[in-house]
Amino acid sequence: MYNGGDSVNHAGKSWRAEWWTRGDEPGTTGEWGVWRATGNSDCGGGEIPEDDTLAMSGINGQYAADNGALSLAVTLETSSLMNVNVTVTDTAGYPVTGGEKVVAIDGKQTITLNLSGVEAGQHRITATSDTLNQTATFNVKDGGTVTPPPGGEHPDYVPGTAYSEGDIVTGADGNLYQCKPWPYSGWCANASYAPGASNFWSDAWDKL
Repeated sequence: MYNGGDSVNHAGKSWRAEWWTRGDEPGTTGEWGVWRATGNSDCGGGEIPEDDTLAMSGINGQYAADNGALSLAVTLETSSLMNVNVTVTDTAGYPVTGGEKVVAIDGKQTITLNLSGVEAGQHRITATSDTLNQTATFNVKDGGTVTPPPGGEHPDYVPGTAYSEGDIVTGADGNLYQCKPWPYSGWCANASYAPGASNFWSDAWDKL
């Protein structure tokens, strides 16, 4: 029996269990199955480390500024300690006041950017570290706080459905969730990432 996060070496590769499992052989459960390859095993049973990675999540599709002010929370995740430069730009590509920050990240951390002078329109947030780069876009409108799409217009989540980046569903808890961009969108159809029900939903979905 293996719990989520357990690692094993099998058939020359290192594998990590994404959730509880028993009797499933690594390499036979498919791309979105319980076992995920994390690297190659050397002769001594150790692991050959993979390249550094940087991921960004938690950005909603739409926000509303209050007199030009907006508090933007973003989650950054790195495979090792690195300095990450976060920048928010407006429709014209100019930096937004309060939208530039350099943070040292080792693992997973949520930071908050307190923006001011924000105007309506599409904005872009970029996280960079050396050659690594992650980008997301979001729309800002005037007045109020974060505004999710109205309820009742989005179907209930159904495991196995071929969801794509940006698809919005109603989770088991009645809240709205949006399928994340590739490569995370590949997990949206998997019941193990069911929004509002699974402990791992945030790996595939953003809560609106």
